[in-house]
Amino acid sequence: MSNLPEAIAATSGLEKRGWSRGPILLMWAGIMLVTVGAAAFGFAIFEYSTATGVRVEAFAAGAILTMLADAMIPEAYKHGGRLAGVVLVLGFVASLSLTLA
Repeated sequence: MSNLPEAIAATSGLEKRGWSRGPILLMWAGIMLVTVGAAAFGFAIFEYSTATGVRVEAFAAGAILTMLADAMIPEAYKHGGRLAGVVLVLGFVASLSLTLA
């Protein structure tokens, strides 16, 4: 679910460039299958690993922050202006409060 905003943004960009829905759906279905396989592979590797869940979650959080800073935030600011920053901070606070609760 965390990748849904990126998928929506990418899909709208593809539609604007003339892609029809069929190839877009096939592409996302393929990406979903690869993702499921990668998740299963990762689970198999880390299930008995000495790496704690905290380390794995910290790595994943860093990857998401990198993606946000590189791709999503600049585009959100371009289309939404300063309000995008306010919504970003409110979303971060909401996410943090759910994590700490």
